[in-house]
Amino acid sequence: EAMLAEALAGLPDEPRSALPRAGCLVNQSTFGYFSGEADPMIRSATVALELLDRTPAPALLMRLEALGCVAYGHHLARHTRLAEEAHATAVAGEEQRGGGWGGCAHSKGA
Repeated sequence: EAMLAEALAGLPDEPRSALPRAGCLVNQSTFGYFSGEADPMIRSATVALELLDRTPAPALLMRLEALGCVAYGHHLARHTRLAEEAHATAVAGEEQRGGGWGGCAHSKGA
């Protein structure tokens, strides 16, 4: 976690750094699978999605991973409706991509 925080601190808050910042945030959010902490998981994945919304680079898989993390974070926090909405959005994105489920495996039942 400290290494990701250091990497994020070293990236400028500029459009050209949006994709690497989003990647760091998605990776940071996955720690919630192990710690069981919902709030940091949701927060990091949500900020990653906001960054991805502002970047022209195609990053569908990163977006799906972030959505899966948001879904699982809401599941941990017992926000059932929000978990189901995020999960449905991730599954729809994966189906649009033409693949099977490729997002966060832990969020399948969120």
